[in-house]
Amino acid sequence: MKLEKRKKVLEKNLEIEPLNVRVINALIKIAEEEGDETRRKELLEKMLLLKPNNVRIMSNLIKIVREEGDKARLKELSERILEIYPNNIKAMIGLIGIAKEEGDIAREKELNERILELEPDNVKIMSNLIRIANIEGNVARKKQLLERQLELNPNNMITISNLIRIVRKEGDLAREKELHEKMLQIDPNNVRAMNNLVRIARQERDKEREEQLIERVLEIDSNYAVSDTKYENIKPLSQTDRQELEEKMLSEAEKENVEETPVDKARKIIYGSQDIIADAEKIKEILEGEEETSKQLVIAELYYHTGLAARAEKSLKAYKKTLDKDANQNEMRLINKALEITRNNKPKGFEWEELWDKVMNKEGKVANEKLDLDKEDSRLDREEER
Repeated sequence: MKLEKRKKVLEKNLEIEPLNVRVINALIKIAEEEGDETRRKELLEKMLLLKPNNVRIMSNLIKIVREEGDKARLKELSERILEIYPNNIKAMIGLIGIAKEEGDIAREKELNERILELEPDNVKIMSNLIRIANIEGNVARKKQLLERQLELNPNNMITISNLIRIVRKEGDLAREKELHEKMLQIDPNNVRAMNNLVRIARQERDKEREEQLIERVLEIDSNYAVSDTKYENIKPLSQTDRQELEEKMLSEAEKENVEETPVDKARKIIYGSQDIIADAEKIKEILEGEEETSKQLVIAELYYHTGLAARAEKSLKAYKKTLDKDANQNEMRLINKALEITRNNKPKGFEWEELWDKVMNKEGKVANEKLDLDKEDSRLDREEER
């Protein structure tokens, strides 16, 4: 009640003295208390006419017109503040938003650059300028800003990835390698970084580093060589060897026009494909749902013929440990015979043919007949115990 009475008195005084600053200020406070933004805005505009350089009044008006969505007035007020105080970052940020909405790249860039001069470590402003540099196609500026961001946030994977794209296009192998290594330090299990470092190691002819990285990849994902088509570690067979192996792969079932088993199909791809990497996914699909021992043998054979005999041996050993003690003894002998082949590390695959002929029946399942592999079984078990 007292507030209403006071308001009436002040309004009457304002009629008598329209330019009375104290009265206007008092009415602005009352309008704010009552939540009457329309009246408050009207009084602030009146006050701004009396004090055209008063930033506090303009700031209060900006809050109101922003809520109202009056972008034209918002821009006008922000520009006036910036004229009075050229280093007012708050006003610049407001104007950046408006320039972005209006598609005024030049003005947006200018304002961001001005803020960066005042705040050289402002990562958000750098990100704005990186986006603009990207639109402009200014790779040099984008790279410069990314390098600065990386100095401020050394473990930012997004920044590292963006820099890698630039230096790779520039052909800066040393810097690309450095960045991939940095990524690997942050995330030791980053397969993508390892894969790129494998590529670089090949370019540098660093065989030891290449093999080390491949081994680390396969420790993380034992199926990586099957599932990822980026690997280039294939050692192609000669045309003569390929033809000979293809002839050996022609089973009696195929000659009689009987449908091939999934294992037969997968193995024919391994030996017959001109580009095993491109067919890796096809092999995986064919083996889907197959009996596990058969699947593991095909995968080991794939490793073997892509120059990863050691990986084939490791894969088979890991699978052997999962077999139950009461498992089919023929399965165990089969795995042991495959282990012997991988340890011999020979370039041709004829021993695999003999192995499959001995232990697989026409349905592609492990045969139950007695196998002549007991000696190899005992010897390999003794070696593993040692």
